[in-house]
Amino acid sequence: MRTAIEIAIDFHDEPFYGKQAETRKVTCAGRAKPGTTHFVRIATAYLIWRQVRLTLAVRYVLPEDETLEILKFLLSCLKKLGFQAKVLYLDKGFASTAIIQ
Repeated sequence: MRTAIEIAIDFHDEPFYGKQAETRKVTCAGRAKPGTTHFVRIATAYLIWRQVRLTLAVRYVLPEDETLEILKFLLSCLKKLGFQAKVLYLDKGFASTAIIQ
């Protein structure tokens, strides 16, 4: 087990400007940024080693996905790779009671 490493998990939003109903179904709504309220969202888990970020897991986020389930998925990917966090940094999008518990 690779322990004593810093791990960070983030959401990344890319603006989506499409108007088609079918493609909007796979985007996440959010506060207006760069002229839109719809975004293509991914969640990433990466380690920080010697001030370098190394992405280890990526997940596409659908509107119906629960934040806790996304976190569990990314942490299970890290565990399969043999990584265990000394410190875990979470994006503000993960700030919820369910995650803290």
